[in-house]
Amino acid sequence: VLSIIIFVVSILCAFLLKGDPGKVGQAAYGESNAAAKGADSSNQSFTLKEAMLTRQFWMFCLALMCYGFCFFSLDVHIAPYATDTGISSAGAAAILSVLGGATIVGQIGLGSLGDKIGYTRAFLIGIFCIVAAIFILMLARQLWAFYLSAIFLGLAFGNCSTQESPIAAWLCGLGSHGVILGFCAFDLTIGAAIGPLMFGYIFDSTGSYQYAFWITAVLAIAAVIFTMLLHKGIAKTATEVKTTA
Repeated sequence: VLSIIIFVVSILCAFLLKGDPGKVGQAAYGESNAAAKGADSSNQSFTLKEAMLTRQFWMFCLALMCYGFCFFSLDVHIAPYATDTGISSAGAAAILSVLGGATIVGQIGLGSLGDKIGYTRAFLIGIFCIVAAIFILMLARQLWAFYLSAIFLGLAFGNCSTQESPIAAWLCGLGSHGVILGFCAFDLTIGAAIGPLMFGYIFDSTGSYQYAFWITAVLAIAAVIFTMLLHKGIAKTATEVKTTA
């Protein structure tokens, strides 16, 4: 029943969306009205093919893949890990509830953070929250520690998920934003699919999550490095690609 309601409401809302602020006489965020009435901003954008020829694009994809691996591995296995350390099933279920609540807070409370301090900086804050959650879990033995880790995880997911689209637009423009964001999301999904499976395999093989936690910590740090290397320089590179083509 909930699925049907969500499907119907989402379709109805989709008809109310506009593809470009210029279609309703408004300027895009950060763009003057004069610019909006002038040349189409998509002329400064890049296609997926052009973006794929730049290092900046692939660094962002790698950052998303590492982030997807880290978050969804912990999201899937935090409850089983809690019960393995002696937490009750009811307590483990409450941990997931706290994680979900923190995600909502992260999306609403931290969603606008990128507009204030920059999208990559906001994304980095989310990754650092994941790093904090990992090290708390490695030491967690009591329920409050799992709650604290779940809060960090939820804030990380809520924050990072809202920065993904603006970063893609910041790097590649809006002309092919849909397909570029879709490709980036697919990279994230690859990490999200591999991570939980690897976590489970490591636990089945060793009887412990500790090695999996260390792998996740390394990948989270890698995501930090990839994100810190992002800069608007993709525009110059992609322009050179267009010229060469």
